[in-house]
Amino acid sequence: PLLADWRRHPFRLTEAPAAGAGNVRIKLASEPGQPRLAKTLDVRDNGRVEVTLDWRAAGLPAGAAVVCRIALAHRGCVEAAPTADRSTERVVTLARSERGFEWIDQGEIVELAWPASARRARVRLSPGAGSGPDGETL
Repeated sequence: PLLADWRRHPFRLTEAPAAGAGNVRIKLASEPGQPRLAKTLDVRDNGRVEVTLDWRAAGLPAGAAVVCRIALAHRGCVEAAPTADRSTERVVTLARSERGFEWIDQGEIVELAWPASARRARVRLSPGAGSGPDGETL
């Protein structure tokens, strides 16, 4: 069962100081009375994005997972810590052109899942080709 969804619950949004010029930190936190979720996005001036997820595991059913879905329009590297179960799917659309119909590649969805008992996860997105030690080049 779905316990909480960023799209369906109200969250507080705050901007926090970030180290270094050109860097931005955005924090999202669940409102009181909602399941405990927090997300921090650090956007670096070099194009790297780091997302930290924190959640409360108390009261979740055994075997529950926390899932993060990321839509990527361009190639890049996705690293997750701790290591996550990972699945990917291509996003394609059908377009009509002067030559008829053709499939257009729109990017990829990367889904990362951690056991709820982990209580915290970090995802690093880096532009361009290349891969970190736990990353996957897309």
